[in-house]
Amino acid sequence: MYIGKTHNPIMVILLSIVTCGIYNIYWLYTVMNDLNNVSEKPVIDNVTMYLVLSIVCAPIYWVTLYKIDKGLAEVCPKENVSYKENFLLWILLLLVGIGPLFAMFNIIDAMNGIWANRGGSAE
Repeated sequence: MYIGKTHNPIMVILLSIVTCGIYNIYWLYTVMNDLNNVSEKPVIDNVTMYLVLSIVCAPIYWVTLYKIDKGLAEVCPKENVSYKENFLLWILLLLVGIGPLFAMFNIIDAMNGIWANRGGSAE
């Protein structure tokens, strides 16, 4: 059974801010791969394509977050982790500048819950 690495949400957000988004790119890549490894079928096809397009085109970044949100909504109930789709809230919070940060926090919280239920250590 696949168990990914738990992340501290505050550290991921701070590292993403300090590195001007470079850490966010790495984190997105790991989340997409982890989500694909947890699900029975690939949630996000061609992870590298979405990652590269997210870097050069901001709307694709939001498409990627949408796919992650949908994937978590599908996987979390199977893993006994409480999760509701948050994409609309993330978009609304984007208007005040905290949408991506809130999205990161929600995603990390859900993924850490999956790892904890699978016997991993939660931070």
